[in-house]
Amino acid sequence: MPPAAPGQWTLQVASAPAARRAEAERLADKLGAAGLPAHVAASGKHVVVRVGPFSARDPAVFERVKRSAGVVPLWRRISG
Repeated sequence: MPPAAPGQWTLQVASAPAARRAEAERLADKLGAAGLPAHVAASGKHVVVRVGPFSARDPAVFERVKRSAGVVPLWRRISG
């Protein structure tokens, strides 16, 4: 997946210790199978599952990710 441009948005679905990367990958795969652009990224000693990037915060996308992941995601603005 190409890097996201500053000013875009992602939905963070999960955060876990790096030792649980396999779980994070399974969740990203599940979201990908639902047609969502999900990926796992390192964040310090953790891994995060994110969906996006998106150019704007779309409520319909939020609800779709929420249903597919079974959790309430968090909008994160990509900074430059």
